[in-house]
Amino acid sequence: VTTIANRAFYQCLSLDGIVLPYGLTVIEESTFYYCRSLTVINFPSILTTIRTEAFASCTGLRNFTFPSSLTTIDSSAFSYCGTLTTVTIPGGVYTIGERAFSNCSHLETVIIQDGVHEIGSIAFANNIALRTVTMANSVVVLGYSAFQGDVSLNSIVLSTSLQSIGQTAFLTCASLTEINLPSSLLSIGSSAFSNCTGLTAITIPLGVVSIGAGAFASCSSLTITAYNASDKTSWNASWNGGRTVILI
Repeated sequence: VTTIANRAFYQCLSLDGIVLPYGLTVIEESTFYYCRSLTVINFPSILTTIRTEAFASCTGLRNFTFPSSLTTIDSSAFSYCGTLTTVTIPGGVYTIGERAFSNCSHLETVIIQDGVHEIGSIAFANNIALRTVTMANSVVVLGYSAFQGDVSLNSIVLSTSLQSIGQTAFLTCASLTEINLPSSLLSIGSSAFSNCTGLTAITIPLGVVSIGAGAFASCSSLTITAYNASDKTSWNASWNGGRTVILI
């Protein structure tokens, strides 16, 4: 068996364990959707693909280890997995799908390994217990609302290759007190850091050529440092949200 078909175990509410075949490479869409009693899953060592909502709303699913062979985590694959506390994304996954781990209410730690290129939109949004994110230096794109609503997030290390931070990426990350933007950064989307009330200081790298409206709106404690020499042609007039800007 190399593939488990769409919805094969859809809403099997009493399913509390399963042994996946060694030769399995693809888990299709909604295969284990809302299998709320499923607590443990051991992925085969040659698994490559986890499709949309494959494990969504598996509210009892505890921590697991992805195999290094994994290349695809599609949209909402593990959304609403409320017991999950730690996730490590292997480097073979080029893009983390949209909403892949959103609304996981007990998720505390995310580790993104070297090789991952893009964190999809809303990928880790509304994870109210998420505190720590470690991002490998291979990540180039951070999608819109990627960490929106992660109110406990207080530690994140951004990739040194990051070029784009999408709109509302860190909206209402109220516990975030500091973040170092890498020199590789080119664009910051609208409301990207809006309502980050704990953020006290940030420096806009010299190479940033685009900042959206209200990128730092409602950051009541924030002082912003920017470079005189930056090309501000595409910086929205309200990019700083009325906060103090020190030019150097």
